[in-house]
Amino acid sequence: MTTQQVKQVAQPLKNSRGWRGYLLVLFRVVLGGTFVVAAYKKLTAPVEQFEAAIRTYEVLPWEWAVELVAAALPWIELGVGALLIVGAFTQVIVWAHLVLLGVFVVLIAQGMLRGLDIDCGCFGSGDTTPWQTLIRDLVLMGVGAVLLRWNSSLCSIDRWFAKGDRAT
Repeated sequence: MTTQQVKQVAQPLKNSRGWRGYLLVLFRVVLGGTFVVAAYKKLTAPVEQFEAAIRTYEVLPWEWAVELVAAALPWIELGVGALLIVGAFTQVIVWAHLVLLGVFVVLIAQGMLRGLDIDCGCFGSGDTTPWQTLIRDLVLMGVGAVLLRWNSSLCSIDRWFAKGDRAT
């Protein structure tokens, strides 16, 4: 195979056109949408409900810290979820998702290992078991890893603002 033929074969992979680009858009929307829905559920429920879920993890020793996390986390989830859906600052936002999901996985795992009766609080009270939540978060981390590896600016604000090659 000549160098020219290799470039022709690799071109669709490079510019994210075709099925892979659309699959990456779907992944971006699913990951962002998951965070937007989780934020919406927390923001429309009484804040005391999410505070109670945070307390079940037994990691924050101060009440003010529980209140701060309960007040701030839904807005952070909403912001990063919405930015990912529209494809703004995609790589940075995917990293933010991975960090958040990593923290969630560690918190869930430590609670399970300590035998705590954890209420995830992800989508409201009592939505899933800790094992289901752990598996879901790990799968979402995998989706995020795919987005980091094969970024696509297809259907995104990043593409609109990109300088140079607008076809990527």
